[in-house]
Amino acid sequence: MEYECKFHSDHSNRIKKLEKDCDNLDDRVTELDKNTAVNTQVILSSLKNLERLPDTMIEISNTMISMQGEISKSNERIGELDNKFNLLKDQIDEVDEDGKFNIRKFLKDNWISIVVAAGAMAYLIKKFT
Repeated sequence: MEYECKFHSDHSNRIKKLEKDCDNLDDRVTELDKNTAVNTQVILSSLKNLERLPDTMIEISNTMISMQGEISKSNERIGELDNKFNLLKDQIDEVDEDGKFNIRKFLKDNWISIVVAAGAMAYLIKKFT
């Protein structure tokens, strides 16, 4: 049943338009309520996660300190291995040098034996000739 105004014929159309606008506003308010509830839930979840952030940062800091200690130990071990490697390289070079035939060193170390052997050969050659 429509309401008919005795004084203004357009009142009925205006009332229908206002009712339609009111229904649209009700729908928009309902949608906003839903969105607000969802956003509130997301914000609360984010805040809950942020509460754990300081503990996580402390754990990360402790892990970094531990890693720094291990890296320092590794650097020391690498330094020791480098020193051992250099010592071993020097020893190998020395063995290589000793393995080479050095006529000067041979003559220097055995000159007495060489002179005696040369003298003995000269004596034997003179005796047989």
